[in-house]
Amino acid sequence: MNTRFLFRSVIILCIYIGFLGVDNVLAQRKKKEDKNDKKTEEKPEKVEEKKTESTPKNEVNTNRNDTIRKRKMLAKEELEVQPIFANLDKALKSKPDSVFIMRFPSFCCTNLPKGLEKLINVQVLSFHNSNMSQMDSTIGNFDHLQILDLRQNQLTELPNALTKLKNLEELNLERNNFTKFPMVVTQLTWLKSLTLSLNLSLARTGNLLPPNLENMQSLEHLNISGNLLKKIPPFVGNLQKLKELNISNNQYGQFPQDLLKLARLEILTLRRVGGDKALPNDFSKFIKLKNLDITANQLAQVPNSVYNLGDLETLILDENPITSISNDVTKLKNLKTLSLKKTSVPPAEINRLKNILTKTNIVF
Repeated sequence: MNTRFLFRSVIILCIYIGFLGVDNVLAQRKKKEDKNDKKTEEKPEKVEEKKTESTPKNEVNTNRNDTIRKRKMLAKEELEVQPIFANLDKALKSKPDSVFIMRFPSFCCTNLPKGLEKLINVQVLSFHNSNMSQMDSTIGNFDHLQILDLRQNQLTELPNALTKLKNLEELNLERNNFTKFPMVVTQLTWLKSLTLSLNLSLARTGNLLPPNLENMQSLEHLNISGNLLKKIPPFVGNLQKLKELNISNNQYGQFPQDLLKLARLEILTLRRVGGDKALPNDFSKFIKLKNLDITANQLAQVPNSVYNLGDLETLILDENPITSISNDVTKLKNLKTLSLKKTSVPPAEINRLKNILTKTNIVF
């Protein structure tokens, strides 16, 4: 009885131990599986980290530095010594991002030529007499452009994309076929130099100088010569930063008194404007004037107020029936050049002037 009970107890104990062993194996297996699962979950993160580490840290910066190196804007002194390209193919075969001045030959293109967009740093673009009849909006991509020369072309309008050229300082529209003023020009309020000379088709409409032009308060140089204008709009006198004004070859009759407000003028050109009435009645208002050209105005003598221009360096009196110059010319202490070409001043008077103006170059 005791033996049977003992045997049964042993069997029960073995079965119990067996169950414990199985549980232990299962627990270890589950623990191992959990560990593997955890490794599997962590693995993509490591792969992700590895991918991130495998990318060079300065790759983006390098690309950015390359871009910065390609986009370069030269100062005026540097620009003056740059080579001038006239052939687009040669410019493209060289280093395009090192081309800063591009001057196309005559009759080269009716629109912006293909490939020009690669000259990302160009600062001077000249299409002088290129036979251009239209200009597409890609001109707005040249955001380094400072000088745009469109003289002697067949343009009738300009694209609004010009307003993207925030560095543009000089725009030359001489002798084109505008019949309506390209109003986009008046939006270029940062422009420093504007040439509208010899636009007779536009001048005949009476809209050569729209009132909105008064908004261009950054203008320092304005050329409206050769348009046979009967009147100079008064608002021109409100362009207070003007340093140079050319209103030659117009027919306005009497000099506009509003222009006497231009106290910063340094260069005034009044060639063939119709006689002394078309000249200022008091030149001394232009206290900073350095260069005065009053060629071909039927003058028998120099207006007395000219001798009050203390800063005057160049005085051009060509093609006038002048016979003598007043001794008051000696008041012009800074006068470097006195031009008397095709005047009636006799040789004896020239010699006298040479004696009293010893530091002045007299051209006759």
